[in-house]
Amino acid sequence: MKIAIMGAMPQEIENYALIKDTSPAWTKHQIYIGLTGIGKVNAGKNTERTILLEKPDVLIFTGVAGAINPSLELGDLVIGSNAIDSEMDCRSFNPELLRGEIPFSGQRVYSSDLQMIKLAQTFGIKLLNAYIATGSVFLDAEGKNYFVESTGDSLVTQINGSPRVPDVYDMESSAILQVANEHKVPTLLIRAISDTRNGDAPEDFNRFINDAVNFY
Repeated sequence: MKIAIMGAMPQEIENYALIKDTSPAWTKHQIYIGLTGIGKVNAGKNTERTILLEKPDVLIFTGVAGAINPSLELGDLVIGSNAIDSEMDCRSFNPELLRGEIPFSGQRVYSSDLQMIKLAQTFGIKLLNAYIATGSVFLDAEGKNYFVESTGDSLVTQINGSPRVPDVYDMESSAILQVANEHKVPTLLIRAISDTRNGDAPEDFNRFINDAVNFY
């Protein structure tokens, strides 16, 4: 099996390169470790490039993200079971569209592969299922509170029969899943919380990014 492991920043994937070089268990598979770069455009184009050139059987996107759900704490590990592009909004074009929905496609919320989610949950590590909102702005505490207030219920989606609002915010996940789903490559999002809802996001992020990725 060929597994692609990708992250937006070098710090998010460097430990995987060390494991790849030292763990005999990894020799059972072909492991490709790649960098997407930060933001939806970089994430989308480099995910597609990896899929077309490396032809992975599965893809794992990993790294850190900020908490929207106030119950999430620094270092918590979450599976991004679902992700939405929080900035996609064509409701003024067509009032019947929902926020996040791409016109003429019917696509709005993208999902990690269910079998990969189930497999990840068998390893004895506490992994919380999270709904991820993706955007292009780094949100500090004030920005997160404004984000929640300004989006209101517009990002609500039904997940496993229950209405959900985003738990986590990042800058890549929806683009990763959009591209991977279109190419039918099973994909799993795993994120470590690097900054909390009401903490000092820049300070938390810079202080804890290395600690957070070491939780993997």
